[in-house]
Amino acid sequence: MLYTISDFSREYEGSVRLIAGSDGVSRAVSGVGILDYELMPGLKNKYQRVNFSSDEIVLSTFLYAKDDPYLITEAVKYLVAKGTSGLIIKNVLHIPIPDQAIRYANARHYPVFLTTDDSLFFDSVIYEVKRHIEQLASIDFAQREIDALRTDVSPESICRRIRGLNPSFLDEAVALFASFAEPLDPRTFLQIERLCAKSALAGCHNMLAPYDGGLLFVATSDSEQALDVDRIVQAFTELIEASGIDGGAGGLGISDILFGDEAVAQAISQAIYAQRLSCQRAEGPVRYTQLGILRTVMPFAETPEMRSFSEAILSPIREHDSEHGSELESTLAAFIENDRRIERTAKQTSQHPNTIRYRLDKVTALTGLSYKCAPEMEQLSLAYAIERARSLQ
Repeated sequence: MLYTISDFSREYEGSVRLIAGSDGVSRAVSGVGILDYELMPGLKNKYQRVNFSSDEIVLSTFLYAKDDPYLITEAVKYLVAKGTSGLIIKNVLHIPIPDQAIRYANARHYPVFLTTDDSLFFDSVIYEVKRHIEQLASIDFAQREIDALRTDVSPESICRRIRGLNPSFLDEAVALFASFAEPLDPRTFLQIERLCAKSALAGCHNMLAPYDGGLLFVATSDSEQALDVDRIVQAFTELIEASGIDGGAGGLGISDILFGDEAVAQAISQAIYAQRLSCQRAEGPVRYTQLGILRTVMPFAETPEMRSFSEAILSPIREHDSEHGSELESTLAAFIENDRRIERTAKQTSQHPNTIRYRLDKVTALTGLSYKCAPEMEQLSLAYAIERARSLQ
C-alpha cells in the first residue's frame, strides 16, 4: 500500500493549498526532504549530488529566494529532474511565486502546495508523513486495521481507521476480495501492487491491500462519477491473471455500491462475506446481493440469541446423523436451497423423492417442526440461515 500526494493533501486539507500540478496527485511518496540553502548560487554544486531522492516530498521556506524569486523556478526544475514527488512551500516572507514556476510544474504534472496555516510546522509534517509511509508499507498494518475496522462499532473510530488506510477515500465505495490456492506472500503482493499501478485500477482514491492471504481492492468515487462495477471486476480479474497467481481454489466476492462515511468499512465486510460464499459454491464470483436472507442474518449470527435458536433446532438432527450415519441435515439444507421442492431436491442429491420425504419426516419427528407447515418451515429455514451465516463470519 502506497502513500501518495493525494493522501498528503487530504490529511492536511485546510492547512495547504494546491497551486500547481493537480494531475500529479497520484504520485507515490517514499520519504520527506527539506530544501534549505542547497540551491543557492555558489552552494548548489556542493549539495545537488547528495540531497533529495526519487519519490520524496520536499518542504521549503525559500528564505534564500527572498531577493531573487527566480530561484524558485530553478528549484522546481531541479526537483522535477531529481524525480521528487512534490513540493510544499511555507512562504513565510510572502515571496511572489513566479508564473514560470507554476507553468513548468503544471506541464510536468508536478504538485506544488502553499501552506495556509502558520501553525503548520515542518517537523510535525515530517513525523506524520513518515509514520503514514511506514504504516502503509507494512503488510501487518493492513491486516490489523481491516480486522479492527470490521469489528469496530464506534462511527468516529471507524472513520478514523478508514482515513488511516487511505486518506483519499471518497464517499462512494465498492470492494472486491479474492482468495487463492496458496496464501499471498509479501513479495508477490508487491509485484501485484506494481502491476496495479499501471492498470485501469490505479488511482489515489482506491486501495489494494493484502488480507487473510488474499487480495482486497477498494474503489471509491464521488457523486459526479459513478463507479462502473463490471469494469472494475474485469480489470481486477485481469490483474490477477497477469500476476500468474493460481486462483483456481479460491473465490471472488463483490460488494454492493455503498455511500456515506462508513461505506468503505461496509463494502469490505460485504466483499469478504461474498467471497466466502463463492468458495463454498465453487461457481465463480459472487455478489453480495446473491446472499439473500443471509444479508439480514449475518450481522447478528454470532449473538447468543441467534446461536441458541439455531442450536436448539439443529442439535437433535446432528446427534441423529452422528449416531446413525444418516444425512438428515444435508438433506434439509438441500431442500431449503432448492426452493423447498421435493423433486428438485431429489434430482440435485441423486436420491428418490420418497427418500427425501422420509428424511424430512424424520426431521419433523426430531424437531417438532414440519416442512409441510409454512410457519414451522420458516423456523427450520432460519436455523439453517443462521448456521450458514456463522460459517461465513
